Amino acid sequence: MAVPTGFEPAASTLTGWRSLQTDLRDHSFEKPERTWNGRAVKPGSQPLSVGTPYGIRTRVTGVKGRRPRPLDEGGSAADDPTERTVYGLCGTSVAGMRSRRRVLLAAVAGYVIGSFPSADLAARLAGEGSDLHSDGTGNPGGMNASHVLGKKWGLTVASADVGKGVLAARVGRGVAGDAGAHLAGVAAVVGHCHPPGRTGGKGVATSIGQVIATFPGYLPIDLLVGVATSAIPWFKQRTRTATTVASVSWVGCGILWWRRGLPNPGGTAPTVGLPLAAAASSLVIAERFRAERHRVDAYNTATKETSQP
Repeated sequence: MAVPTGFEPAASTLTGWRSLQTDLRDHSFEKPERTWNGRAVKPGSQPLSVGTPYGIRTRVTGVKGRRPRPLDEGGSAADDPTERTVYGLCGTSVAGMRSRRRVLLAAVAGYVIGSFPSADLAARLAGEGSDLHSDGTGNPGGMNASHVLGKKWGLTVASADVGKGVLAARVGRGVAGDAGAHLAGVAAVVGHCHPPGRTGGKGVATSIGQVIATFPGYLPIDLLVGVATSAIPWFKQRTRTATTVASVSWVGCGILWWRRGLPNPGGTAPTVGLPLAAAASSLVIAERFRAERHRVDAYNTATKETSQP
């Protein structure tokens, strides 16, 4: 349609037309910069988090025709804190489901490591035909191994039990982060105290390994408590009471580190996990001491009668 001669469009019309041309150019041919975890990415190279009409948070790529993928596919839920609060149709976190599987795997690994029969293996290697489940106090741990097999084997068993706690917590941390470290450490204590098909130990040495791996900031205090209780004759004759004092100190320091945010170099972050894990392991240990108190008392009484002239 020809424009009549002498027709001059209004200034506002020209301005609007130029603005429309600019908008079309900017939005049709230039895609806005997209980021992933705070870093700029190219379209199609990394998934982005978007919302769907059904409330599921998914990640899609810039490639046309690609279907949305689950939020935590190809990555860990712990990598991005926003992924931990994303919920699916039934209110279940898609990323959280995978995170729970990792934590469960850490717990299973910790239990398997903790149930390794270090005391039984030492008794076989000693070649004396001794059975730590029936000889001495009947406890397959470092102290009873020292009584039955000798101090050398007792130290070996105790070191192996400490190593089980360290290994379990570190494996758990590699699988599921700090939560996995705490849960695997507790599971190692449970595995040592309640292994499948046999009587377990009391878990004290394994809990020390748990402290080394998850709460090294408390380790010097733990050693001081152990030395102090062993130096006092009254505590030395009452191992259960000394262990209770150490457990209360462990849980109390865990609360202190958590509430004050004190440094824990080489260990886990000072969160509520510290006192919770300490309390859980302490309860398992206390239960084992309660279950074995009659056998230990009988052994101590027999030892005193034998030592008297």
